Amino acid sequence: MHDVIMIRASDWHQMTDGSDVTGLKYKLTDYAICGQAEPVRMIFHTAGIDYEEQLIEKDNWCVIHQPPPAERMPVLCVTKPNGDTVVYKERMAISRWLAMQYNLMGTSSSEYYLVEQMLSLCLDLEGQIRFVLGSDGERQLDLMEKLLRKDTPKMLEIICKAISAPHGLLVTGNSVTLGDLFLLHTLDQLHCLDPSILRSDYPILTAHRNAVYDACPRLVQYREKRPLIVI
Repeated sequence: MHDVIMIRASDWHQMTDGSDVTGLKYKLTDYAICGQAEPVRMIFHTAGIDYEEQLIEKDNWCVIHQPPPAERMPVLCVTKPNGDTVVYKERMAISRWLAMQYNLMGTSSSEYYLVEQMLSLCLDLEGQIRFVLGSDGERQLDLMEKLLRKDTPKMLEIICKAISAPHGLLVTGNSVTLGDLFLLHTLDQLHCLDPSILRSDYPILTAHRNAVYDACPRLVQYREKRPLIVI
């Protein structure tokens, strides 16, 4: 038998009001060669939260004279006002937890669903991209052609329908959420593969990006100055 946890609609705001984040200090550690932690950075800049970052070469842990904090990156160390430190692992778990703390997972259960729906779509597309990049030689060329000419257009059409619903251009319609940020991140990866794929066929994606930028000037400033993200 499974335990069932019931959450009342009136309790939703209590889960997302960020009341327990005062005085927290954040240190984000990631390998310098990949963009796994980019959604986490985007959350920090959207919410206007200061954080420390440590980017390291994968083989250079000896330089800082300590063992890797985890087998997989990124890692987020959160220090409380009393000095206690909690280490958070796994990119998506970190992103969801941090987004929940700063009201970026929606303000109701229905909005939460919309955010998770977009995350699911983006992760599917990202998984296809990484599968292609992990292949070799002629097989990679064949898979890349299929990805860009068949699989990606199909997935982008589904994503466009998700953000063209009556509630508006943003994923939930009301405010920027992790769903919006992760969509921008996923489209960045597509742009690295083929800058032309998003130029003319998907105007709603351009409109979505502009809507996010209008709502998040701090995010715009960060994205204009950030280093190249390698996927």
